[in-house]
Amino acid sequence: MIDKILLCGHNITVQNMEHVGESTIANSDYAKAIISMEAGLPCDVYYCTLIHEVIHLLMNMDGMRDAHNERDVCALANGIFQFIKDNPTVMNNILSARGTE
Repeated sequence: MIDKILLCGHNITVQNMEHVGESTIANSDYAKAIISMEAGLPCDVYYCTLIHEVIHLLMNMDGMRDAHNERDVCALANGIFQFIKDNPTVMNNILSARGTE
């Protein structure tokens, strides 16, 4: 599991907890720079949810007024997660800073 990430120069703590809330498996707090994640999630669910919370934080950082629009955030998180899973070569190229030659 992840315990910290760097997001646009901000150190974000990722807390893996037994119980995050009544009707959620994760949440993020921009002011405290914390993402709280439910422990024991299946791997795909965990990482897709982490991306979901990162999108919330990014939207807050950029002052977007719809930072809590769950429908939009879910669509983006699911799409980005699936893109990463379906295109490992692209992701490896990004991580190794290879060009498009």
